[in-house]
Amino acid sequence: MFDSTTQAQEVAAGFRGVIAGKTFVITGVGSGGLGAAVCEALAPYSPGVLIITGRDIQRPQAVAKALIDQHADLKVSVIQMDLASTKSVENAAQEIKKVASRIHVLVNNAGVMCIQDRTLIEPGIEDHLAINYVGHFLLAKLLAEHLRSPEASGRVINVSSSAHTVSPFRFGDPHFVGSSNLPPDQEPSREACRAFDIPWESAYSPLVAYA
Repeated sequence: MFDSTTQAQEVAAGFRGVIAGKTFVITGVGSGGLGAAVCEALAPYSPGVLIITGRDIQRPQAVAKALIDQHADLKVSVIQMDLASTKSVENAAQEIKKVASRIHVLVNNAGVMCIQDRTLIEPGIEDHLAINYVGHFLLAKLLAEHLRSPEASGRVINVSSSAHTVSPFRFGDPHFVGSSNLPPDQEPSREACRAFDIPWESAYSPLVAYA
């Protein structure tokens, strides 16, 4: 029985027969992060290939080297991808398809948290929303055929946090333009804002944007 206290290594050991020979795509991989921890948990059980991505390619490259140093037969492919850039996501998807004809598991792990200043990327999408959600949605859509192939029956895993308790999604103002007409059910939690000392009246709050 697995629960919120179960470690990744324990889960991987329990599914070792399922992991063997499978293709995994893991975004946002860097030393010391959750993406690297997923790779470390999978590596002992002979996955077919680990395809790992990062905005700064040196970060996943360092993880790949450490993994191969411990597991000489492990196949790791490193691909640069900036989730804030539609073009970069499209290019990365094409590179992933060159490496693997089917994908068994896509782990949407990459993300940013609490960017202090409101930042928009083209075409006017707030940074947290662009990187943590829209970029991953686009990647999954572009890889859908490989995930849906009969040989793969792929799964998509979205890594999240409890920050959603701070604020629901702001459908009325997703990019924090500063709308004063948000419906009550889209406003931040007053209780959570008090607990984290967040001014809920402000046009932009880093933690609310992350949530």
